[in-house]
Amino acid sequence: MRTLTKIFFITMVFATIASCDKPDEVPPKSQAFIREYVMPEPSLLTNEEREIVNKEREEYNKL
Repeated sequence: MRTLTKIFFITMVFATIASCDKPDEVPPKSQAFIREYVMPEPSLLTNEEREIVNKEREEYNKL
């Protein structure tokens, strides 16, 4: 039982030391990084689409 405990302890120490290989895992900053997002221009609804939306809105308001 003692040998099994020693083997487990040595394995855990080795795993702990091996996992701390790179303390700084953050990638370097890139100049190509986009800092601002530009929203696309909205497209206007056609008359048919407006009618559909208005019908659905009326139907919703009836409830």
